[in-house]
Amino acid sequence: MRPATLAGLARAVEAVGPGRGCGDRLLLPARPDPRGWKEAVAAAAGALQAGGLVALPTDTVYGVACLAQDSAAVRSIYSLKGRNGGKPLAICLGDVERLYRYCQVNVPDELLRDLLPGPVTLVLKRSEELNKDLNPFTSEFQDLWPQLSLIIDGGPIGDVQSPECRLGSTVVDLSVSGKFTIIRPGCALTSTVEILKQKYGLIPESA
Repeated sequence: MRPATLAGLARAVEAVGPGRGCGDRLLLPARPDPRGWKEAVAAAAGALQAGGLVALPTDTVYGVACLAQDSAAVRSIYSLKGRNGGKPLAICLGDVERLYRYCQVNVPDELLRDLLPGPVTLVLKRSEELNKDLNPFTSEFQDLWPQLSLIIDGGPIGDVQSPECRLGSTVVDLSVSGKFTIIRPGCALTSTVEILKQKYGLIPESA
């Protein structure tokens, strides 16, 4: 059984809202404004539910998103990016509880909540509910904008003064009980390893 990765490019979204035209760009306000974010969420949900692709900010870098359970949209992401079909996409969920629906979890719930939400991607075994067409093998995107339904511009992400902010999320394989494997160091390596080793007593799988 191949793993499903969490948090990143292919996103499961449950909100509803009106769609927008092809390649529209929605610029979020520089300062936190609930109205601006509410519009962005509604617009993104509408575009995603219509089968569209949306560029949006994540905890680390910008990503192209689609509905993880929409097979046609997943294929569109691979086509859009010219991505190797054997390279898995990540999914992002609204809260930790939903993780149990799409993955087989064999670590404490508290561990999940210590790492999520945040700049960490977890690798776990997939459940039967996860779309079988998702990972069967298991100036961002400006040249791709004409093919997107919506672009959500949230401005610079992370600490732009630190080169680590461009490393993406830290990817951790937790599919083996009592052990962990760092697949990609990313921008949260030190804090993630500290939590896994010191708080939960997990050991590197290679050890």
